[in-house]
Amino acid sequence: MSRPTDGERQGPNELDAAFGRRPTALRRRFAIAALLVVVVLMTVGGLFAWRQYDQAKERALRDLHGRVALASTVFDTYFGDQLATLNAIAAAPAVRKGDTTAMAEYFARLRKLNPGQFTGGIGWIDREGISRVSSASADVPHPSVADRTYFQSVLATGRPYISEGLTSRVGKRRVVIMAVPTRDRNGRRNGVLAGALELKQSRNDKRTNDLGFQGLVILDRAGQQLTLKSFARPENAALVPRLRKGEGVLTGARGLDGANDHVLAYSNARQSGWTTVIDRPSSAVFAPARRGLILELASIALVALVVLGLIAWVVIRSRRDLESERNKMRRLDELGQSLGDASAAVEVSEASPRRSRRLSRRPG
Repeated sequence: MSRPTDGERQGPNELDAAFGRRPTALRRRFAIAALLVVVVLMTVGGLFAWRQYDQAKERALRDLHGRVALASTVFDTYFGDQLATLNAIAAAPAVRKGDTTAMAEYFARLRKLNPGQFTGGIGWIDREGISRVSSASADVPHPSVADRTYFQSVLATGRPYISEGLTSRVGKRRVVIMAVPTRDRNGRRNGVLAGALELKQSRNDKRTNDLGFQGLVILDRAGQQLTLKSFARPENAALVPRLRKGEGVLTGARGLDGANDHVLAYSNARQSGWTTVIDRPSSAVFAPARRGLILELASIALVALVVLGLIAWVVIRSRRDLESERNKMRRLDELGQSLGDASAAVEVSEASPRRSRRLSRRPG
């Protein structure tokens, strides 16, 4: 067996060059490329999640606006029907004659037939502003309402009118008055027919919140809050004139109570002059959108961690495999060197006797 020359042997550095540098460079490039891909995917996913967040916020604002617009439509429909009913009652013979006895009987029958229509009662007021007839009772006093806005407006214009929130002078009830003019047989205005809607304080229950009407405020034509028992005006009174025009949504504004960073969706009812407002903190309005954003970002981060973990596992596994290959090659190299050394020793041992015989044969 021939002994390998120095040029045929590969030392540890040559093995590292053969089995270490190129794979290491490839692993490094693979890891960098994978990291770049993960960063790009996370960036794209983050931008997509943020876009969905903006869309969710817009949907939340549209939903609020839709709710207040629906409420205003309902109010207009309700008061339109009520005023039409009052006009029909005003055309009844007893009212046109000005017969207070017949009117009292007529109003009592109407109240009995439909007690939920005018929950605060029906009454007739003469031109002097004295309440002559009421469906509540025949024994009630006849107070003057000549100073009430609804009486003055109807008598002056001859058009229907819906009042602001009032406290009735008999019974001290919270009411809104719907009023239409009455005419005698000659068509002259002889008084005002009034139907009262009694306002009762409702609880801000879970069902109301689930329907999306949390923070609901109703402002009457005088800027009073009908949703409060006291009819108190909002603390942020400067905001009311802006809300009384048209409809829309305000974001990042001061609320009706003066608190900062509120969302206000508003709409106005034409018949009643009421303004429906949903006034809520921005944090509450956008909470579902924010939860969705957090969930999507967390999902993106989790996927990125899983991908990075897989990349790290592949790199570590490849390094282990490469190290195993290096060890095998080192053992093979060491074995080859051992075999070469052994072969050289045998050749030397065989050569020594032959040389001794040759030397002994030479003449002295």
